[in-house]
Amino acid sequence: MKKVIEYFNDFHDGFLKSIKMMSGNRFTQHLPWEKPELYESNEEKLLDTHLHTSEKRGMFIEIHHHNYDWPNKPPDNSIILYLKNVRNVDPCIVQMVGETIIDCKTVEKDGRLGLVLVFTIFANSRWDHIELKPLEFEKISIEEKG
Repeated sequence: MKKVIEYFNDFHDGFLKSIKMMSGNRFTQHLPWEKPELYESNEEKLLDTHLHTSEKRGMFIEIHHHNYDWPNKPPDNSIILYLKNVRNVDPCIVQMVGETIIDCKTVEKDGRLGLVLVFTIFANSRWDHIELKPLEFEKISIEEKG
């Protein structure tokens, strides 16, 4: 993970373009180990529908940046991080969409990986640094575009 962050130059001169969260929850008519039932009506099927809850969440983070390999690459690069089974999402990340990322750090906590994003924003006639709580996750995949 640290090598990935070093490769992208700590996402310096980049910004958070978008985030997307996904739940592992789904509706089921029967448990996976049960034999599927034949329903006589849609109403009967609806009454037998249950919510299967899951603690698993996925998160896509799209970051646009321009300087990790300038001038060898064009200035409109982006990467998409997919965090699998993410936990402890700082709700402030929603407010950071469009804001400048000035640092990205990795942490390890209780055997889980974590990603800490630090933003800089201009508010009340001054620049402030905002460090979000670590996004803890089990796996990460990275797609580069640009």
